[in-house]
Order: sequence, then C-alpha cells, then structure tokens
Amino acid sequence: LRRRLVLQYLPAAMWESCAMTMVRDWKLWDPTFWMNADVRRLLEAKLVMPPSVQQWMLPQAGVAVETKSLQISARCTLRYASASQQGRFPCKKNWTNQDASFAIPHFDSKPEQLLLGVLDGHGPVGLGEVAARIARKALPEAMVDARARQGGDVACADAIVDAFHAVDWRLQQGLPQRQGEVGVTAALAMMDGESLTVAHCGDCRAVLGRRTLAWQEPEALALTQDHRPFRRDECERILKDHPKAEILTQGMRLGSVSHRATFGKQMGCADPPRVWLRGQDHPGCSYTRSLGDALAKKAGVTCDPEILTHMLSPKDAMVVLCTDGVTEFLSNESIIQICSRFKDPAHACEEVVKIAFEKYWHEDGVADDMTVVVVFLDWEEEVTHWLQSDRDLVDNDVHEYTQ
Repeated sequence: LRRRLVLQYLPAAMWESCAMTMVRDWKLWDPTFWMNADVRRLLEAKLVMPPSVQQWMLPQAGVAVETKSLQISARCTLRYASASQQGRFPCKKNWTNQDASFAIPHFDSKPEQLLLGVLDGHGPVGLGEVAARIARKALPEAMVDARARQGGDVACADAIVDAFHAVDWRLQQGLPQRQGEVGVTAALAMMDGESLTVAHCGDCRAVLGRRTLAWQEPEALALTQDHRPFRRDECERILKDHPKAEILTQGMRLGSVSHRATFGKQMGCADPPRVWLRGQDHPGCSYTRSLGDALAKKAGVTCDPEILTHMLSPKDAMVVLCTDGVTEFLSNESIIQICSRFKDPAHACEEVVKIAFEKYWHEDGVADDMTVVVVFLDWEEEVTHWLQSDRDLVDNDVHEYTQ
C-alpha cells in the first residue's frame, strides 16, 4: 500500500532524486517490481533501470540467419533469410521460444524447388517448443513420403494436405504428457520454379509484396487469412459441425460483456473470441485450425489447411512468412514496407522482429515469440514496361485449392 501511494502521489520531478532511497527501502533491484503496472509512470520519468533488470526483462534480440540464394528459373533468383525473437512473459518462469522455421533448398532433390515454413508451438511451457521442433522436422518428411507413395506423381497441394494430417496425428499421439493441450500453427510456401503454393493452418501468415510501378514500394497482398473466430465462415463451420462447441470471449463467459455474433477488429484485441466446449473451461483456443491439440479437436478445431497457388511474375518483389507474434500489432502493409527498405533479407528480418517486439512490449507489457522468413525475388528483366491499368492488377492467377 505504501508503495502504491508514493508512486501515485510523488511528483514526477522528485522520482529520480529519491530513486536510491527507494531502492534501499523497497529493494527495487528485484526484477518483478519493475513489471508492476504502478511502476510504469516511474519508467516514463526516464529513470534508468539497472542493467541487470534490463537483461532480465528483455530477451536477446533476434539475429537473422545468413542470407542464402537459389535460382528457381532462368529469369528469377531468390534471396532468403529468417529471424526469430524469443518472447517475454514476466509471469511465466523458464519461458522458451516456441516458434520454429525452416528453409529447404532443392527440396525433394529438385534443383528449382524451395520449401519454406514458420511454425508457432503452444501449450505448457517447454512442450510447445517440443511440438514446434517435431513439426519442423516432420512436415517436410511427410511431404516427401506422400510423393513417394504416389510414385512422385502427386500434386503439391495433395502432398501438403497429407503431410498436415500426418503431423497432426503424430502430435496428438507422440507427446508424453498433457498432449491434449499441445499443438502447432503453421504456414508453408513451396516455390517450384515460378509457381508458388502457400498453405496455412492457424494464424501464421504469408504475404506477397507486389509492385504496381517499378519505382514504387511494393503493396501487400495477403496470401492467407488467419484461422481465428474473427472469421464468420470459421465460426459457422465449427458451430454447424459441433453443437457442443461455443465461441465466446472471456468477458462473455464471465457475464461482463453481452453476447454478440461479431467480435470487432482482430489486431490488438485485448479479449479475443475463443473456442470452448459448452459449459467447460477448455480448450479456450483463439485459433480454429491447428496441428495437434487433441482437446480442441473435440470442439471443432481442424488440421485441414487452406492452400493457394500463384504464378510469380516480375511484379512480385518479395514473399514474407511470419508467426502471429509479428502480426499482433503489425499489419501486412507495415511488414512489406519495413522489408522494402532493405536490400538484404537478413537485415529486413531483424528489423521486422525488432519493431514487432517493441510494439508488442509497449502495448501489452508482454511479448509473444515472433519469427519471420523473408524472400526477395530478383528478376532479370527490366520491369519498367509493366502495364499499369487497374485491370492488370486483378489477381487472376491466384486460385484457391479445395478438397
């Protein structure tokens, strides 16, 4: 109580002058004190935190994997890199990064193929990381196996569907404890020559940066739509097929917020809608599709991916994959704008996770894990001859895959 009263009524001009007295009396070197909401005004007064506290509060900055390149056609070369930033949850001890990513050139022994992926594990501390690592290894292997079973003649989309189902079963069966609460959301991008196939399950994203003029910054074109209860079609699918499921925010469950069919904007939502079994306190997941999550499967969460194909052209400047920690407070447009300022995809990756972490930390006082993969497309042709009419900007070469 004394700490609250002093922090509330002590004039800001006096805070820094009496800092050492406060440290001596209340042991402010305890890192947990600095996370208290009442101390934020103290921080805003530009009182410098002890270095040991800063190190405890903020994880090491994400460092990008070195840029690599791959020629996928006679006129296009890819340059790609990735970066991952560990999140920060002061109330959760021994937090580990539960994100993962992979980039596999010459996938399945084909020189023109590149397989990319980002994965976001979730579950009890430690197990989400294990799930992400299992999926990182198992998804590419399952795709190769699916092709092999069909003599190499299976379509890319069919192989991806088989792989997602195989990994879903493995995660539900293969974890030693509390496997019902552990799962992974994922986004994959397969570049086979100038053909791009994107698949996602959950709230990981893929974004295409496309130029309309050679001298302009690329515009953002969403290649995925998050599988979350904010989507009306996802809510209708769950409630239609699983009558025992319900979709409510925490406020609705507690009665402090009235029930409604729509849930407002997704970005930065403090109380997002979640999937529940009626009358029970689980699974409570904020996504509608994932791999694993045995308990959530009973409430209508599925592992079926949405798959989209796109023929690349010189208008396409970059492809970005990222986990939901990046997009919690960064829009697709912001991500593409940040990346377009750099010539090296590794530097772009580092800047994206840096800005995303700072925004997340500033808004919530916590930060989720965040991972990004950036691919720059280098075309040999001059691009100044592109047609600029509105009709040319219509994406007629994008097709959704349906099972």
